[in-house]
Amino acid sequence: MRRTFEIHFFETKSGYELVETRFRSTDGWEYRCVRGKTAGAFRGNGSFQWTSAVRAIAALSLRHAIHPAIPSVPQYISGGRASLTASLDYAITKVPFWIEEMFGALQNGQIAARRLFLITNPNQKRPGPVTISINAAALSASDIRVYLNGSEISEAIALVSILDQIDIPPRELGGTKQTGWEERTARTPEEVISP
Repeated sequence: MRRTFEIHFFETKSGYELVETRFRSTDGWEYRCVRGKTAGAFRGNGSFQWTSAVRAIAALSLRHAIHPAIPSVPQYISGGRASLTASLDYAITKVPFWIEEMFGALQNGQIAARRLFLITNPNQKRPGPVTISINAAALSASDIRVYLNGSEISEAIALVSILDQIDIPPRELGGTKQTGWEERTARTPEEVISP
């Protein structure tokens, strides 16, 4: 059985927001998480809040899904302290409960997220940014499914529109500059796709 990861967004007045994730592991388990402090009516499922680390997972998933159609969109995110990347790196290191609820654990007790994400310079132990990508050997771009307002979408231009709202440069959020964003010099989905 193949791993799959579904990310469900809803469009609001303030932009796109992740409201649900579904991760299916190779052993057939499905890990469903809904946005909120608790799962509420979705008993037996996990929950997450719309934090920088979750925003980084959404951005990475979108980038991974977009890259085969638009190679100019990097498959990674990279940043220093207070970046989306640093937040996800910290979550993978410290293992908050929501990340285990979202991706599950392996038989050895290690969280599955450690196999799904590749990290260069974890915890910024040396000078320079931390960089994270999705491990394509563990989760291919075609295994990521994106839903908007309940309908699956796969057109690259629609995915780029969501990414542009999710992958906000941290300087606009009050953090440090994040690389991977500025490499994509175009600002509109049409500019990203055109040669």
